[in-house]
Amino acid sequence: KLEILNPFLGDKDLQDLLISDLTEAEDLFKADKNKEIKRVQRVFKGMNHYVRESSNIKLGFNLILFDQETSYTENYITHYDNNEKQRKYYNPIYTEVEERKLLFGFSKYDKTFSASALVPMNDQGEVQSLSEYGTSLDIREKRVWPWEQKQSKIELTRAFGPEIFSYIPFDEWEKEKKKYNTKFFYQIYFHKSALEAWSKYSLEALKDHLTQYLTSIPLPPTPKSNYGHYKRRTWDERLKLSIDRMTQKLYDTFQSQEKSIVDLLELRENRAFATIGNGFLISLLDQNNLHDHVFVNFRWDARNSKGIYFTFGTIPKGSSFKKLEYVQSTLNNPSDNLGLNEIERRF
Repeated sequence: KLEILNPFLGDKDLQDLLISDLTEAEDLFKADKNKEIKRVQRVFKGMNHYVRESSNIKLGFNLILFDQETSYTENYITHYDNNEKQRKYYNPIYTEVEERKLLFGFSKYDKTFSASALVPMNDQGEVQSLSEYGTSLDIREKRVWPWEQKQSKIELTRAFGPEIFSYIPFDEWEKEKKKYNTKFFYQIYFHKSALEAWSKYSLEALKDHLTQYLTSIPLPPTPKSNYGHYKRRTWDERLKLSIDRMTQKLYDTFQSQEKSIVDLLELRENRAFATIGNGFLISLLDQNNLHDHVFVNFRWDARNSKGIYFTFGTIPKGSSFKKLEYVQSTLNNPSDNLGLNEIERRF
């Protein structure tokens, strides 16, 4: 059997139940290796050893259900390319899943956020260099009101930054109307070149750039005050400590060759970074050549509506990060269509 990315590696009974015998498929792949038309496309071959931590909060009443789970997994992956050459990677993944139900399913909300990275290692398990980093957000709702769609666009501006957001063709979604069975998904993938570009910023340059960036995006509103004679503080004033910590942490992260990716994942716990982090990172790159540093995939659709399918940028041919991500998605969402879509075909 092929040892693909499998959290049940070592448990033969579970392995037999979850994974079919792919020996014949592997033989077909090898036989067609040098042919233009192949009967089998092998997306990923490898094995994984992992360490996982998780926590769960669940509250349930007759009319309300709230369930939230967070997990952090450290994968140590051995990958085999088409020539059976072995490569090792460190793949940390942070995932947060939230589910809400109201009035016996009248309102339903499912959210999955993840941040992950892929860092090459040598045979001794030592990190070799900076590598690829990505985040994704998947929200599925039974019904979405116009004001919620407007808020989603605002949050999308903060996630992508004004430059990339301006290219999205909203078409019939331009005017907010109530929609049903919606799926809101985006993925942001940073190339290795982006991490190299970030490392050139000094701490003062980061602070100056952030000050300017905050004026270009819609910030969260200021809460109303019951004391009219007091000036209400803006979002950046209220989160000044969090913003300062974020800026310092980003600088330290960019200067650290070995721990940079792991530290970047840990920034998820910073409130300021969780709100504006991705967009700010994109703004630090050369805006005239964003295609070369970042890839964005965005989908927003609903029942009886023409969906939005938007991509921006490119991904290096043969990216192991994307192949691994595809395998993870397939294992975690077995009900999805297992055929390669347009994006997966690029690899």
